[in-house]
Amino acid sequence: MDKTKKNGILKAAACVFGSTMLMTCVLGGTLAKYVTTEKEANASFTAAKWDVQLNGEPWDTASFDNLSITDIHSSTSGSAEIPTKPAPGTWGYEAITIKNNSEVAAKITVTQGSGAATDVSNSGLSLAVFTGTDPTSGSDITGNLGTLATDGVVIEPQSEQVVYVGYNWEFDSSKDSGDTALAGQKITFDKLTLKAEQAEHKAI
Repeated sequence: MDKTKKNGILKAAACVFGSTMLMTCVLGGTLAKYVTTEKEANASFTAAKWDVQLNGEPWDTASFDNLSITDIHSSTSGSAEIPTKPAPGTWGYEAITIKNNSEVAAKITVTQGSGAATDVSNSGLSLAVFTGTDPTSGSDITGNLGTLATDGVVIEPQSEQVVYVGYNWEFDSSKDSGDTALAGQKITFDKLTLKAEQAEHKAI
């Protein structure tokens, strides 16, 4: 191989190498970008407090059994002496105090089981859960005090509400036989379930 041809090959190789290096620099410059140094942090927060009390006791240890409905009232006008025990024409209640120490609103519901342990279906007797400022005002507990529906009573944070569980025994002549069958008997309603849960947040 003569010297001239050898020099030509070397020149061609140098051109290819130079072109490759130039292209690499161009591409590298095209893909380059500004970048900062990486920073790391932890995200944390304190969840809202949940603390609901029943009759002045922590919910988990408070008692909710053997309700004693002894505050008897007459639901008939012009009635003689009010009986000391439930009877047709009377109503009574027991107050339950709920205190919401939480940082969120609490919804309180009271539900009855699948029926009464004592059959009261043919009588004028019924169990009710209701709210009101003063149930001794003389209003029938199934009337304008309002029943506690399945949507419950919402108690705002750091506030207190009294819920009443009571009975109403209508003085209804069409149910005489059913009422008479209950006379002198121990009347027990099926299990009541008292529940507190967070009320849903509403968008402002």
